[in-house]
Amino acid sequence: MKQIYFLLAFSFLRPLSAGLPPDSLKRIQGVFGKESACFVLKEKAASKNQITFGKKLCESSFELGDRALLPLAITATERGLIQDEKTLFKWDGTRYPNKLWNKDQFVTDWLQNQVSWVTDRLRLQIGADPIEKHLKEFQLDGLVSTNRLLSFSEKFFLRTLPIKKETQEVARRFFYIGKYREGSEVWGQKASGADYASFVGHLVLKNQTWTFTTLLKPSKESSEPVTAERAQALSMDALTELGLF
Repeated sequence: MKQIYFLLAFSFLRPLSAGLPPDSLKRIQGVFGKESACFVLKEKAASKNQITFGKKLCESSFELGDRALLPLAITATERGLIQDEKTLFKWDGTRYPNKLWNKDQFVTDWLQNQVSWVTDRLRLQIGADPIEKHLKEFQLDGLVSTNRLLSFSEKFFLRTLPIKKETQEVARRFFYIGKYREGSEVWGQKASGADYASFVGHLVLKNQTWTFTTLLKPSKESSEPVTAERAQALSMDALTELGLF
């Protein structure tokens, strides 16, 4: 009987995953500090999240808005408006405050710099109905939570969405960021709305595959800006603290 109790206690005290340090949540807290933030991390083989930081915020709902570029890129690819990474969107000469927008844009430029005129052009060419249809299929219509966004991004990066795998494979390449320390490979997409910024990502390290999401909201205790770039930077800091990046 004592042996059974010992095994139960040992099981309870073990890290959430063999690939994560036992003080994972403390490390995540150190990264996000006083931010109003949610960070979730899930390994492919796991039945639930290994880490949920900022549980209340992770469960809260928000609107993705018109700037949700990942599902839009999938829809545009499926409809043939984007063929591959070399698809080029021609600039019409309109000047924008963001100088990076004032030129022709490849697909990866559009996604990396959140170029609004490309987004608007694609939404106009596709039409509202096909976009809404895909958002419903992806369970991203209406209000969504970070956990719901994580579920979608995991399916996308693992190519298990209810659309053609070829479409998912082509679109997946648009979000490849690069190869880093210890051979880790990272995919991801920034997004922002009226009062939030987020980064959804995918990481492969040796024999493990992780999907993660960071959501930032305005905080009275932090003077840092709520931007998509900062959501990405904090995501990578969190992965570094966990020894994954």
